Amino acid sequence: WTTRVSDNVVTPLPDPAQAADANGNISGLIVDSSGFSNGVYAVTYYGRSSKHSSVAYFYVGAGSPPPAPTPTNTPVPGGASASISPPSGDVNTSFTVTASGFQPNERVGIWFTDPNQRVFYPQNGSSFNADGAGNFSLQFQPASSFTILTGGRWAFTAQGVTSGRQAIAYFTLNR
Repeated sequence: WTTRVSDNVVTPLPDPAQAADANGNISGLIVDSSGFSNGVYAVTYYGRSSKHSSVAYFYVGAGSPPPAPTPTNTPVPGGASASISPPSGDVNTSFTVTASGFQPNERVGIWFTDPNQRVFYPQNGSSFNADGAGNFSLQFQPASSFTILTGGRWAFTAQGVTSGRQAIAYFTLNR
């Protein structure tokens, strides 16, 4: 599916019936952007067997696209936000994620993306319920949460199942 970044409007794509190669990579998917308004879009790939997802961004419009934003712990469109404390640590560090801006009691899907764009889901579940105020927090330790521990900047993503609101926060894994 594609998502218009400015307002989180989701557009389904035809099923490409395209299998990943032996390394789990997909290439050559063509998105027909006729009828899309100018702006930045995200296309999301979801593995039916692996349950992994990846997101790639593209620009529709005349001229050059706007410069890519610098990753920060700021809210993405939709009003949700997340932060991670501490901002960096080693594989044995206990990190705390705090997220807000979701609907009260909403189911929120979560995943982590490593510096090589591999997606990981927590071993204790890939979704949580926000509380009555639309907030949640969780703790994780990389050594016990991930099967691959690549050093560098990681992203944590939370997306409301009902609202579609999404929050992204970053942390650095020191190796």
